[in-house]
Amino acid sequence: MKLGGPLRIIAERLGAAFRRVGVWGWLGLGVFALGTFLRVEHTLTFDHANRASDFNVHLQGVEWMREHWTPFYFSDTVYYQVRSYPPLWYFASALILQTGAGVKWLASLSLFGWLVRHVVLWRILAEAIPNRPWPRLSALMIHAVLPLGVLIDGKINPESFHSAFFALALYALWRIERQSQTRKGVSVWTAIAFGAFTGLALLVKVTGALLIIAGAVVFGW
Repeated sequence: MKLGGPLRIIAERLGAAFRRVGVWGWLGLGVFALGTFLRVEHTLTFDHANRASDFNVHLQGVEWMREHWTPFYFSDTVYYQVRSYPPLWYFASALILQTGAGVKWLASLSLFGWLVRHVVLWRILAEAIPNRPWPRLSALMIHAVLPLGVLIDGKINPESFHSAFFALALYALWRIERQSQTRKGVSVWTAIAFGAFTGLALLVKVTGALLIIAGAVVFGW
């Protein structure tokens, strides 16, 4: 059956888009969709209040932030398990609740972490092994369906949110190492990106300090 007019144009554009993405690209998108589905399903069906050991702890920190809008600074008025945490996740969570959204919407920060981390992994694999589609797809699949990853990315806590900035900083550091071996040298913008994302990671969890150590090794090398 022949298509005419707008239908023919749409069909041609869809066919061209499919050819540009390619089979491996569509498989990669399928893996991403599967990983996203698993995390959203876990977020919506998991009983956070009764089964997540740290849910109430972090929620108390968020409620404290909604009242004071300032870092914890080891205050005695903050629950002892979170008073040493940096403020960024709690601040972002408090803003979400201020909009009138339900508590489960706080998991959107964890889903953001999954999205960023997966895109960063895809980008690194595409640059590192551009002609090895099967290993790239395998690595993306493992990242998408690893049970521990699904568990963390569907929970209401700072872990996955932190991993987003940690991954972006690692990617920038990886680019710095690559650029240092070229005639042009390290891009100023890449160095700025590393510093910015490292700072954001530190504002979510103090384990972001590991990026400073990694950066010192790369720059020193």
